[in-house]
Amino acid sequence: MSRDGDSASRWSDRVHTTSYAPPLMVRMMQVLSSMVAGLALSGGWLALTVLVPVGCTDYPPPEQLPARYTACAVAGDCVVVELGCCDECNGGEARSVASSQQETVIDQYSESCSSTSGCTEMACGPWETTCDDGVCGMKRGPLAGDTP
Repeated sequence: MSRDGDSASRWSDRVHTTSYAPPLMVRMMQVLSSMVAGLALSGGWLALTVLVPVGCTDYPPPEQLPARYTACAVAGDCVVVELGCCDECNGGEARSVASSQQETVIDQYSESCSSTSGCTEMACGPWETTCDDGVCGMKRGPLAGDTP
């Protein structure tokens, strides 16, 4: 068996294209990478670090949130929460929820962002909330300067 770079690269390509990492595994690897980077940046000193799993949420959120988060009587009962590092117009996720549940939904479903997260800067109209059949909803309003 030849040990040239060609056969090694073919083996590597095959391994990478056939492997699969579940989302939790990916998140664990991100946290581990952060720990290793932190040790490398600390000048080689071993320090005890307490890690609080800030990014351990249920991101991305399900299309339909549980009813307790989306119950309403009128559109004014609802607010739109942006849950991604980027707003929904630029690749993130947003949901319409009961205003009384806003903080709970953010805590449960928001994405963990890093200082290197990058977003596009597409423009979208503002969100307008709705309340249809007792469930919060949302739709995009027109961009400023656009005529509906």
